[in-house]
Amino acid sequence: MNHYEYIDIVGKRFSDILGVRNIQDLVSAHGDKCYTYMYGKTDIEAGRIVCVFLLSYVKPYSETVRDTEHGWVDVESWINYNLNDPMINQALTIAEDIELYKVRV
Repeated sequence: MNHYEYIDIVGKRFSDILGVRNIQDLVSAHGDKCYTYMYGKTDIEAGRIVCVFLLSYVKPYSETVRDTEHGWVDVESWINYNLNDPMINQALTIAEDIELYKVRV
């Protein structure tokens, strides 16, 4: 499964859990910009990275990385930080458990 398929399967549920705009809407504009962050990762790890990367374009998350008072924040550092955020990690896990299970059945 590539990151586009992962977002197609998990993205809406993940967005709904966090209560933000559907990140699937951002894939066509930004899905190709995250290859650097995914290099050497498994499919699931890459999918999680892309979910968090796409969050960087969605409020309120964009206000901590792209639209900050003090300028641009390093996106890779921001992704790594947020991959360890318990709320984001739990949202990803729940979305995967629900949506990837449907694909397997």
